[in-house]
Amino acid sequence: MVRSKLAAIALVAALFTTGLSAQIFLQEDFSTAVGLVPPQGWSSIAYLETATSVPTPPNTYVPAPFRFDNLPGRVWDSGFTAPVACADPDGAAAWSSLYGQYVSILRAPSFDASGTTLLNLSFQTSFHALQSTTPFPDYAQTEIFDGLVWNVIDNYTVSVGYGQPNTDTTVLKKYDITAATGGSTVAQLRFNYRYGYDYWWAIDNILIEQPAPNNLAISIDSPLDDPNGCIALAGNQSVVVTVKNVGSGQFIAGTLIQVDYDLNAGGMVTEFFNLANTLGPNQSEQYTFATPANFIGGSANSLVVNVVNAGDPDLLDNTASLNYQPSFGLPLVSLPFAENFDGSLAQNSTVAPTGWIQDQNDGGGTTTADRDWYMHYGGTSSSNTGPLADTSGLTTIGHYYAYVEDSSGNHPAVNLLTPCLDLTATTAPVLQFYYFSFNGNPSGPNTQENFLSVDVLTYPGGAVTMDVFGPTGDLGYATQATALWTPQIVNLSAFAGQVATIRFRGRSDNGGSNTFYHDFAIDDVSVIDPQPTPGQAPRTGLAAFDINSSLNVNAAPVASGFGGPYFANVTQGGAMTMSFDGEPGQAIAVLYGQLNPVSATFPGGIGQFDIGGPGVNGQGIPVGIGVFVDAISWAQGGFIGLPIDAMFFTTSTGLMDITFTFPNFGIPMGAVLTSFQAAITSSAAPFVYLSNAVQVTIG
Repeated sequence: MVRSKLAAIALVAALFTTGLSAQIFLQEDFSTAVGLVPPQGWSSIAYLETATSVPTPPNTYVPAPFRFDNLPGRVWDSGFTAPVACADPDGAAAWSSLYGQYVSILRAPSFDASGTTLLNLSFQTSFHALQSTTPFPDYAQTEIFDGLVWNVIDNYTVSVGYGQPNTDTTVLKKYDITAATGGSTVAQLRFNYRYGYDYWWAIDNILIEQPAPNNLAISIDSPLDDPNGCIALAGNQSVVVTVKNVGSGQFIAGTLIQVDYDLNAGGMVTEFFNLANTLGPNQSEQYTFATPANFIGGSANSLVVNVVNAGDPDLLDNTASLNYQPSFGLPLVSLPFAENFDGSLAQNSTVAPTGWIQDQNDGGGTTTADRDWYMHYGGTSSSNTGPLADTSGLTTIGHYYAYVEDSSGNHPAVNLLTPCLDLTATTAPVLQFYYFSFNGNPSGPNTQENFLSVDVLTYPGGAVTMDVFGPTGDLGYATQATALWTPQIVNLSAFAGQVATIRFRGRSDNGGSNTFYHDFAIDDVSVIDPQPTPGQAPRTGLAAFDINSSLNVNAAPVASGFGGPYFANVTQGGAMTMSFDGEPGQAIAVLYGQLNPVSATFPGGIGQFDIGGPGVNGQGIPVGIGVFVDAISWAQGGFIGLPIDAMFFTTSTGLMDITFTFPNFGIPMGAVLTSFQAAITSSAAPFVYLSNAVQVTIG
């Protein structure tokens, strides 16, 4: 009786173990393929889809089918196992891209996807694209058939897994195709290669499987290996990991999870935590160890983490490790911090400003084209998309901005990082920058759109907080000509008391190379710890006043919305630009006098005078205020011309710029000239608004 009971237990255990294994639906390494003949059940076809001209001998309409004999001289790297499925136009007869759109398709046998909870597709690939645009662009699509239509799960338009000429590196691609199959009983996979003229697309080691239900993986979130980190790892560091369900089953909320770490082989630290949420397939949860790790500063360190999961059939992803290079930290920059990119070296230079970093490990694709931010003045190289000038409106050398080009991108991350910012003494730091984003796609701003995000990396350790701003794409302007630089303010209070780097993460993977539709840019980046100021704040659309890119005591630009007074420099004999923002078609009176914040406050929303001496007995209109007419009469100390010369008017957009050559008053450098404040009329009560004041210093 006992023996039978043990046998029954063994049988149940065997059945349970079998149920935990992965279920394979398709596996192919092309080892049985010969020459142009694919493996059994597979098909390879090639044809000319669209003809544009009639070839003349010896040219013919002969496209390139997928073949498995590796063209002479072709040597694949270790990611492939010969033979390899490869469509190479050079293996076809003489042909020209002028003839039309060629198509090469490799199709797998169908499989039954009904009843599956998670299906993953993986394969090795190398795609070398020429990126031709005339008359047909080249692209390679991976597609899944759901019984009715073919669903595109990836589209390559630039090289993938291809490095330098004559080298063939491979990339492991992995996709969740559960939704794409639609649970069809006749689901199918195909590789759809379309080209006018191109190099090749190679594929190997294909696997479609439903992973075992009981399968966990672990990864290290912090600390990260960062030789360019702001502070070298030393002492106690928080160890943060992510536990992910990579199986097809569920891990119910409340499940007890065991995680371990070992630093420098110094002994295992074991902790347990209960899942806060139920983890379905491909869902994850982050955990921070209560016990910090004692890193050795300035030395190489090694960290190994584990998740313990009884019955897990795949133990390889239950462990993650990271080797840390010695790091001594980069210089710290104190606040206020400001960068306008105007000191850039040359047009389209990718040399970042001093202390800034172009991230070379940002997943920006395998081609070098457009994987960094460009420093640029004037309009971008792509028409009808990027800014036409920097925030000053000037297009000449010395008026740069930083932008991401959308011509040959297809990069999921193009990262530009600020210097290391010392926020340790701050209480409520703020990031400010101007953003220009106009999607010129004629199909609409929601098509082939790119996005900007801002992340914060804190040190030591380089822990990343994603999307403190964004992702933000097109800003909704109707045309490139009417699109404006838009001020952005990001609250960084969560990072007060720390050392941090700010990462501008651009995405240029809008669906195709050579589309040119959506460049985007940043300018006038600043980080401040705002201090209260008593002056009048600018009011966008009602009364905002700027002179030569004015800044306030917090190094904040006028459009930031922080209270004044603001400060500007002008050069005698140089340009002075006054910029106004109010209601359309309204009169402007420019006043000047001694800076005296809060000298008089008016009820009803008019605002407060920040210029002039106190009024009679400290009451009423301040004294010592003049009206700015024009540069000549003002320089001569009188009012020459008609009274209307004392008034300016906003345009139909509500904006007005007045630029003139600033007279030479013979005032020494560094001396305060005067302070300006604008009174801008309104179409409704209170019928006039006072702007912020700007104090001008001879620079």
